[in-house]
Amino acid sequence: MGGGRALGLTFEWGTKGSSIRLATPDRSEPLSVGWIFPGVPSWSGLTHLTLGYDSSSARHTPSVIGALDTYLEQLSRIVGAKAVTAKALKGYTWTPPQVTSVKTQIIETLEALVAAASGAEPDQPAPGSFS
Repeated sequence: MGGGRALGLTFEWGTKGSSIRLATPDRSEPLSVGWIFPGVPSWSGLTHLTLGYDSSSARHTPSVIGALDTYLEQLSRIVGAKAVTAKALKGYTWTPPQVTSVKTQIIETLEALVAAASGAEPDQPAPGSFS
């Protein structure tokens, strides 16, 4: 997925994968709104993409909770979305072939989230993003 940084999202690389993060006015650290997991110790073995948010982290970001709820609803409409069944995580997951076929919808959903979180109009870039 190429457009993350251009949207103003950041990526935090860890030992098991990467989190996709959204800056919010409520926290010093960006909020994770997605995760990329490889199946093997290299990125070429990607097993799935998960998009959503951790509700325990989100409760500390009241300024974007409405945007997060809309984001979750939009994710649920993307073809192949499989609900995540984890305690605090609200989200959906896709396999690499599914991501390839719905890439445009995923990018549009992330664009809408960034715009809503920043207060920008959905069809205009968020402040600090590259168009």
